[in-house]
Amino acid sequence: MPPEYFGTAVARRVRGECRARRGELAGAEADLLAAYPVFVGQIGETSPRASEIRALLADVCERTGRRDEAAKWRAAPDATH
Repeated sequence: MPPEYFGTAVARRVRGECRARRGELAGAEADLLAAYPVFVGQIGETSPRASEIRALLADVCERTGRRDEAAKWRAAPDATH
């Protein structure tokens, strides 16, 4: 399926979370960044599922020493990413 297909985004989000838990932070970030715009485009930036992805991305950024970027992901959904 194409990357913009919602099912693909769901799979990437799940894989991203699994990778983050395993410490595979670069792969986790790539998956989550690919999933996020699809979620936003289809269910909205303020949806709980989009918020979960932002929280996961903030965690990955924090764990890789990028505190400023983590803070942006934790900010209100209207912040630029």
